[in-house]
Amino acid sequence: YNTDNIRPVFYTNKLTEKQDFGVIAHELQQQIPFLVSGEKNGEEHQSVNYNGLIGILINEIQQLKKRVCELEQSKP
Repeated sequence: YNTDNIRPVFYTNKLTEKQDFGVIAHELQQQIPFLVSGEKNGEEHQSVNYNGLIGILINEIQQLKKRVCELEQSKP
């Protein structure tokens, strides 16, 4: 899964009225639908499975670290 189009945002949670940092569920649903429950503009709020997102992010970090090591080793 590609995280390039996942947009992190700072927002006010409508249920708790507290500020938070995360992603917009309907935007994430376009990229990784199985991490979002509920329907856009449905009767109930959509929710994000952040635990599921962690694995995808760990994989991205590992790939980036591998690429950085490769680039560092190829320097003259």
